[in-house]
Amino acid sequence: MSAMGTLALGQSAEAAARLDNFKDERFARLERLRRSFQRGAPAKYAPDPPTIAMGAAGAVSGITGSATPVISAGASNIATVGTLLYYNGTVYMGRHIDLVSTPGAVDSTGKGWGQAVMTDSDQLEVKVHAISGQLFRVNARIDGEYYSDTDITLSGDNTARHVLINFGSVKPSGRKVELFFNASAWIYGYNVTANRRVWLPSCAGEPLALVYGDSYTDGIGSSNVRRTMVNACGSALGISNMIASGAGGSGYINNGSSAKFITRIADISRFGPLDLLVIAGGINDTGQTQVAVTAAATEFLTAVMVAQPTAIIVVCGPFRAPAKTPSQSISDGIKAAFNAVKDSSRMFFIDTFAENWQNGTGKIGAANGSGNSDFYIINLDGEHPSDDGHEYLGMRLADAVKAGVAALAAM
Repeated sequence: MSAMGTLALGQSAEAAARLDNFKDERFARLERLRRSFQRGAPAKYAPDPPTIAMGAAGAVSGITGSATPVISAGASNIATVGTLLYYNGTVYMGRHIDLVSTPGAVDSTGKGWGQAVMTDSDQLEVKVHAISGQLFRVNARIDGEYYSDTDITLSGDNTARHVLINFGSVKPSGRKVELFFNASAWIYGYNVTANRRVWLPSCAGEPLALVYGDSYTDGIGSSNVRRTMVNACGSALGISNMIASGAGGSGYINNGSSAKFITRIADISRFGPLDLLVIAGGINDTGQTQVAVTAAATEFLTAVMVAQPTAIIVVCGPFRAPAKTPSQSISDGIKAAFNAVKDSSRMFFIDTFAENWQNGTGKIGAANGSGNSDFYIINLDGEHPSDDGHEYLGMRLADAVKAGVAALAAM
């Protein structure tokens, strides 16, 4: 479409050209999302999974007989899958993780991140370092099928070891291998069978998406590196690298364990222009007034629109749980802020309260028949989702995103 084609009375050719460019970018983003959604599906588990074995502490590679990996964890032929950011980017799980010194301890639950390769090898081995006192977790997806719905675990001892995946006798021309870890796993690199190789999986045309929020986004409550809300949503939307930026206790007003939303906003621009940005918060602002929430959320969302001027932006109402129950006024405050700043051509709101996503006063182990919290909220704190709860929220979020994107595309 030419600039002259949209030139209105009193509008400069430069302004018309900018408008046309925005329309073109908007269409391209919606098309990328639409194509991705067609590929999306819930998690699928392999009926005959490969053998995965945890090597002994300090032992050399079972493939090459060496302690030094053949392929660096930061090599250009290793792809990121489900990048994890928290604490304003100061801890970043992604392809650059390549140990040169002993890391500091980090939380081990949920918080899944991963790396992916294509390989023609009959065996693939990853050298890992599991932090002492932390529970190391790993899982795998081979050609779209998960190894198991239960992670392989190990009590960390600050010792490097090798995890070996044996695919059996079949040697294909190439299979996609995605390895998923929790935040206690630090990666040195990979080994393959002699004369075999790895190469970068093709993610051409995939959308770049980020979910920005609190401990729900961070994966707290899940005991499985892939069954977090963000990763479940990414699978259902067909997006491999669904980036998560979450910090426990963070909100529009509340600082939590690191910083409130506006303070952490640098994460929203860390990967450049996004196709899709989902903002999911508010539970930690429980007890604040509607006026205060509206003011803080308006400030934040205004800054978000500047940081991502062309992304499709989704704003969610707050989550809730028996131990932390934000009132309707918190939801109304966020919605008021959204309405105050919204660009209807690229933004929509998901009303988690009106749609009753979470309800009840019970929890796992203390069910009382009052709602879905009986089986979706963990007993430990009565606040965070279980594995099933994360998967449930991820699927609901994916369905709502699909519906909202379809509505935008129909405009």
